[in-house]
Amino acid sequence: MSDPIQMATSIINQIITMQSADNQRKILSDLFSRFGWPDKEEYKIMLDQEVADRFEVTVRTVQDWLLSGELKGFKEARKWYSRSDWVREFENAKSREPRIKAIRPRASNYRLGGDNP
Repeated sequence: MSDPIQMATSIINQIITMQSADNQRKILSDLFSRFGWPDKEEYKIMLDQEVADRFEVTVRTVQDWLLSGELKGFKEARKWYSRSDWVREFENAKSREPRIKAIRPRASNYRLGGDNP
């Protein structure tokens, strides 16, 4: 590995991957603020609770999405995380899914206290 950029990238990658998810977030945030690229919001680490709030669902639903692989993410120290760009990918995929409407029977088809079809 004679290329100094490859060597530096490899060393930085090794250092960051040895850290906890919380420390990774702090290190990357610091690097992004110093060098200004890429946009910090693009790769923001989100807790499962933040994702649940965004989609107005329960944390358990988000964890189910993560476990099934529908939503990319990772578990670190008993907590689930995802990246904001992965959440956007998931959101775009969800918006392309066909929506199924529930059909309610008409009230006039049912009689109180009688035989119902």
